[in-house]
Amino acid sequence: MKRISIYLILLLIASSTQAQNRKHIANFSQFQQNFNPALTGYQGTAIKSYYRDQWASFDNAPKTLYLSGELNLADVAKTTSRLQHGFGLSLLHDTYGALAENQLALSYSSGVQLTDKLHLRAGIALTYDNFKIDNDKLLLDDNSDPSYMALVNGDNNT
Repeated sequence: MKRISIYLILLLIASSTQAQNRKHIANFSQFQQNFNPALTGYQGTAIKSYYRDQWASFDNAPKTLYLSGELNLADVAKTTSRLQHGFGLSLLHDTYGALAENQLALSYSSGVQLTDKLHLRAGIALTYDNFKIDNDKLLLDDNSDPSYMALVNGDNNT
């Protein structure tokens, strides 16, 4: 029983640490593969990209570059089979201040067309994440911050 409890605690810790790495990309209809690997190649073979440069005139502003490629084998083989296989590759580079993230994802999907409007799909993705913190870009004591200056001067009213 003790061993099962330890495994459950480790599983909960591991699942909670992975919950914070999801990117908030509002274009779900364009980047379905990023959110659900079962939709890889669902709309056919495609190459997609996304670039975000928020607050363009500020230093260390959030920037995101996302590239995605999907291959539906039914497009290549020109078959009319109801069974479809899709492969995908996506690259993500995201920076915000001192933080930088690089992500590589390989995905596979398989689907069968049950009726004209009903598809049964399953998918899997393998991802590699790399997070970096640049210590030179960290702002621990910003002299232009009024809250910081109040603490330095001993004023606790702010």
